[in-house]
Parts: sequence; C-alpha cells; structure tokens
Amino acid sequence: MCDPVTLSTIAIASTIASGAAKVGGDVVAANAENARAAAVKSNAFAAEKSTDLDLSTRELQEKIAGSEKITAGERQAGEAAGATRAGAAGAGVGGMTVDLLLDNESRQLALYKDSVNQQTTANVQQLDREKDAAYATYQSRVTSAPPANPWATALKIGGDVAGTAGQIASFNPSRIGG
Repeated sequence: MCDPVTLSTIAIASTIASGAAKVGGDVVAANAENARAAAVKSNAFAAEKSTDLDLSTRELQEKIAGSEKITAGERQAGEAAGATRAGAAGAGVGGMTVDLLLDNESRQLALYKDSVNQQTTANVQQLDREKDAAYATYQSRVTSAPPANPWATALKIGGDVAGTAGQIASFNPSRIGG
C-alpha cells in the first residue's frame, strides 16, 4: 500500500483534475452556445438575403411588365390614331370630328397608363412590405438565439474553481489509508 503522502497527493490531484474538467466543461458549453447562436444568425442572414433577392427580382419584373404594358398600349393607341386619320381622310372627313376622336383615344391611353402605373405601384409596395416582414423575421431569429452570457459563464467557472479550492482546503489526510 502507498504511504499517506502519496495517497494525499493523488487525492488532491484527482480533485484538481475534477475541478479542471468542470471548468473545461463550462467553457465547452459556452463555446457550443456561441456556435449555435452564430449558426442561427448565419442561417437567418442567408434566408433574409435570399428572400430579399427574390423579392427584388419580382419587384424589377413588376416594373418591367408595367413598362411593357404601357409600351404596348401606346403602340395600339398610335395604330388606332393612324387608322382613325386614314379612315377620316378616306371618307373625306376632317376637322373637329377627327380631333375629338383622336382626343378620346389619347384620354383612353392616359387612363390606361394611369391604371397600369397604379397597379405596378401597388404590387411594388406589397413586395416592399414583404421585404420588411422578411427583415423582421431575420431580426427575431437572431435575437432568439443570443450568445452565451460571458458574466454567467465566468461566475459558473468561478464557482467551480471555488468549489475545487474548498475541497482541497478541507482535505483531511487522516481519512486516507487510515
């Protein structure tokens, strides 16, 4: 059997190793919590950017579609005006009657353009609201996974160190081998 000094040394070393393992476990737990929070933040950021890109693409498509509708309407109005002028010239009609018909076609084109612009604006505003909602979701996800509290981790480690020191200080060699 070992002498009491060797046994005491082994017991104290075991207590220190146990305390070190507790501290190491606290650090590992804090690092894991920080890694989880970073992963949540990264995933939330990627999802928000992807959603923002999709919505920005849809917004651009809405604007292009509105512009194409207006261009097509202008083309049709120009063709209608040309047909009206040609028909009037062929019938020998001119003056105010033709001007009134052309003014009516211009008014209809203006109403059509206004309608298309209003619809495009409404669609773009809806997409902007969806972007805002995606950003709010991102913020919510990030705040739902905070990193480890360094003060709480330090207090936990301090408690483990103090507990280990207390065990060492209260060590009674007479309990060993006796």
